[in-house]
Amino acid sequence: MAGSHWPYVLETNSSLLQKFHVTELDTVVVLYHNKVIYEGVVPSEAQLKKVLA
Repeated sequence: MAGSHWPYVLETNSSLLQKFHVTELDTVVVLYHNKVIYEGVVPSEAQLKKVLA
């Protein structure tokens, strides 16, 4: 976990993004077979490549 202590939501139709005018998110979560394999705030390209290798 990235150290956040606030609630979050996963949505599949972007209605909340549109309602609250969200244009950018800094937290990235990578799932593999429904398991979190990476979660971080503003990850570097190198971090993501390592996780996805």
